[in-house]
This record gives sequence, structure tokens and C-alpha cells, in this order.
Amino acid sequence: MVSGDKALEASVPAARDSAAMRLLALGLIGLAAAAVYALIGLGAA
Repeated sequence: MVSGDKALEASVPAARDSAAMRLLALGLIGLAAAAVYALIGLGAA
């Protein structure tokens, strides 16, 4: 966001930005990286 919060007509829930959500995102990135690594390893075999 460049200019800050945007005023909306409808009620919109706030984003859940907690340590647990960030750890979940980190875990998903790690899982995706492991999957890519495994796929690359299959090509070399």
C-alpha cells in the first residue's frame, strides 16, 4: 500500500497477521522448496 488504508462501503474483516500465520507461511514456503528440490532430483536420476 502506498497511501495507507482504503475506506470501503462494506464491512471488511481485518487481516490476520499473527506469528502463527507467519510461521504457517514459512512452513508452506519450505514445503514448496522441498517439492521443487525433489522434482529436480528426479530429473537427475
